[in-house]
Amino acid sequence: MGRQPAESTSEPDWLAPHDSLKLAIPGTIAASGTQINIIVSQSLASFEVGAKSWLYAADRLYQLPLGLVGVAVGVAILPRLSRAARASDDGSSRQTMDEGIGLALALTLPAAAALMIAPVFLIDAFFTRGEFLPSDATMSGNALFHFAWGVPAFVLIKVLAPAFFAREDTRTPMRFALISVVVNTALGAGLFFWMKSNGQAGFIGLAIATSIAAWVNTALLALTLMRRGWYVPGARLVSGVVRAAVATAIMSGAVWFMLENLTLIRAELWNSRIVSAAAIYAIAALLTGAIRISDIRQALRR
Repeated sequence: MGRQPAESTSEPDWLAPHDSLKLAIPGTIAASGTQINIIVSQSLASFEVGAKSWLYAADRLYQLPLGLVGVAVGVAILPRLSRAARASDDGSSRQTMDEGIGLALALTLPAAAALMIAPVFLIDAFFTRGEFLPSDATMSGNALFHFAWGVPAFVLIKVLAPAFFAREDTRTPMRFALISVVVNTALGAGLFFWMKSNGQAGFIGLAIATSIAAWVNTALLALTLMRRGWYVPGARLVSGVVRAAVATAIMSGAVWFMLENLTLIRAELWNSRIVSAAAIYAIAALLTGAIRISDIRQALRR
């Protein structure tokens, strides 16, 4: 009679999907915090005529850097962070986070600045046609201004959360995302009805609350990472952020000048003002060292 196979002491295979599900569900909720806040804001906006359309137009623009930069950088750094976490390589983990945050802010700060300086101009250029009037662009631009100063936070959430995911901790980002939803709901409702009662546009309060909630989420993620010793920003990141801020200031001055002198430059730059601003920032970023050609090549290789 053949020898019986030895019983396996490992866990049954069916536990693997179960464990993955326990990680995936909180991770999905954590990644959806901003979207939940948008749904909450849209629901409250239904109490004000036209507000849903104004918020929708503003949302389309501020979500652009979030999708192009935040999601892309977060997805790119997660595998490297996971390898570093498994190898207990704190140096590699910190370097990856520094690179990810530095690149995200170098691309996000100018976008946020442009949205704050020219919100009505951008809304008007993209959406004013048909039933969407110049007056609607003005109202939507007011919301976009307040979404804009939250853009760096929206992006940083996508970059900081992978540091938790890499260590198979999806519950902490989920808790912080839910806290941001509570902050957004309470503050948004309070500001919305308070501003309406004072004869102001209440939907602007919803934009303010959404940005504040994003910064609360970002602060909780960053402080927890530092408290646990999982990440401390390096000197190179601090220097890079300062350089990006300087380049953004140069670009902001150029954009402001163009807006103040539209009649003088309309013929030359009518179809290329945004491209011109991007080119100015690119030149300033390269001159200040906020973005280096070697960093771009290295990112593309990865």
